[in-house]
Amino acid sequence: MTKVEFEAFLEFFPEVAPPIILSAEEVILYSRENKPLSQSIITEVLLPLHNETELDEYTEYIPCFRLKKENSFVPVIYYKAGLLKNEYHLLIFSENGKIIDHKSIAGTFLKDKEMVTYVAYIDEDNHIQVVIGSDDGDRSHYNPLNSQTIAYDIAPDGKIILSNNPINEE
Repeated sequence: MTKVEFEAFLEFFPEVAPPIILSAEEVILYSRENKPLSQSIITEVLLPLHNETELDEYTEYIPCFRLKKENSFVPVIYYKAGLLKNEYHLLIFSENGKIIDHKSIAGTFLKDKEMVTYVAYIDEDNHIQVVIGSDDGDRSHYNPLNSQTIAYDIAPDGKIILSNNPINEE
């Protein structure tokens, strides 16, 4: 992607300051407020990240936001909605539009007969805390003790790494 193409791409993603929570409810706002991505951006930038070659009629990509440029990289969040799997993805670019790293950080999907949900919280330092839980569709059987937490940081080189600072630890 050229510098001009990258700057045009970033126009789809308004800059937002943390703290931010990513869950199923927020995507409605992003879908309503942000311009839809062009077919060429989806085909050239996003589909290869998912090892896909063409967009199917059941999948939608929604631009959400970008975080403030850090060091020499730009963090962007987009939402991929599909059948039985919906996810927020963190995509890290270099200043000139080269993809550095990519990771799903929040969403929902069906695993066996359970709905797995993971919610992300991005703090002011761009630390990402993820809480993962599941239920069998009967909310009366949900056990929060079965939830897990994972923490991610964006390393100085732009890579998304597991953090050694998970939730509940200061």
